[in-house]
Amino acid sequence: MGTEAFAMILLLVGLLVYFLPIVIVALRDVEGRAAGGIVLTNLFLGWTLIGWLIAFIWACGAESRMKRKRAARNRAAILVARANRKSSRSMANSSSGPRTYGATDHVS
Repeated sequence: MGTEAFAMILLLVGLLVYFLPIVIVALRDVEGRAAGGIVLTNLFLGWTLIGWLIAFIWACGAESRMKRKRAARNRAAILVARANRKSSRSMANSSSGPRTYGATDHVS
């Protein structure tokens, strides 16, 4: 293996490391402003170590589309459970049998 092949491999590895935040965004399926911000930060400030670290940490911490869907499903399940609990309480209160009246409440 010559020095040109080694240089080519080194260049490819360097490019992969440089664009790693963008690869993470694509693999984690991050969407919206977070994805755009990560890509722009990496492209314009990635050449500085601080800019690359910001993009990398942001990409690792950004909420993925799958995580957002799972959270929405959990919130919906909680709301349905609360509604079921509330309706079962009202059903239990209304089906406790005939109402009994006291001596003063008796209807003639």
